[in-house]
Amino acid sequence: MVKNWEEFIDSDSNFKDWLKAYTKKCPKCHKNIEKNQGCNHMTCDKASGGCGHQFCWLCLNNWRNHSKCKPIDIQNAEESAIKTKNNYQQNM
Repeated sequence: MVKNWEEFIDSDSNFKDWLKAYTKKCPKCHKNIEKNQGCNHMTCDKASGGCGHQFCWLCLNNWRNHSKCKPIDIQNAEESAIKTKNNYQQNM
């Protein structure tokens, strides 16, 4: 079943575009993570096959020593997200 799902994901360009527009990869294990609410403190969910790594959604740095993102990190993350989402929506 997992193999069939992975083949479907690989063949579906719309799904890949959605992943790129609305998710980020865990900086440790590279699993896709969707942020749908809350703060920027993310935990890669072990129950979903992730690694449990905690990181900042904006700058992707380790949460353990994170105090706040640099303004340039925030600006770059927001601009990139807007551009990617707009591209995805235009192609729908």
